[in-house]
Amino acid sequence: MTTYFPGLLSRMILVTVCCAAIWAQDYRGKVQGIVSDPSGAAVAGAKVTLANVATGVTTERQTDATGQYLFDFVTPGSYRIVVEMSGFQKWQQENITVLTRGDVTVNVSLVVGAVTDSVTVSAEVAAVQFNTSTMTTTVQGSLLKDIPVLARNPFTLALLNPAVINKYWDVGHRNPFYMWSSNGLDIGGKTGGKNDMLLDGVTLGD
Repeated sequence: MTTYFPGLLSRMILVTVCCAAIWAQDYRGKVQGIVSDPSGAAVAGAKVTLANVATGVTTERQTDATGQYLFDFVTPGSYRIVVEMSGFQKWQQENITVLTRGDVTVNVSLVVGAVTDSVTVSAEVAAVQFNTSTMTTTVQGSLLKDIPVLARNPFTLALLNPAVINKYWDVGHRNPFYMWSSNGLDIGGKTGGKNDMLLDGVTLGD
């Protein structure tokens, strides 16, 4: 005798779909690049260390035959990269900022010398989005202090992105204490009331 559980099956399918959707909205970013020598040739086997400045947690990778390295699933924050290879000076890049779903490229040109010598780059690198159709706008906290915000609702600053359309039907519904104040926006389509909110890279519950 065979027993079927259609209700259980539908729940399992729903859970699978929800998990896939959550996975697709991963908040973590990537840091990658190419390590080369002074002539521009790829350096294979170089040790690349990515360090989280706030937590001190480090992760190591080795460059492949083409000199490429990749750190994926990187939590948003400030990082430092150190590259070491025999016959070259140690190379260090400070002030690497990884934003939510950000994709940062840090290419490295090593200098011939002793490993005990070092080259430190302190300038901040730019986050570069590629291999994605996502449009991202980062609103710095200083904007909340320096410009007037209608109804004091910080979510309306998302309207600075040309892909975002205002769907608030009056100023009263922009009040930050109104339950839908964060969802009166269409982002790249009809998404009003369905937008996902993240705090420090973590999805907020309903």
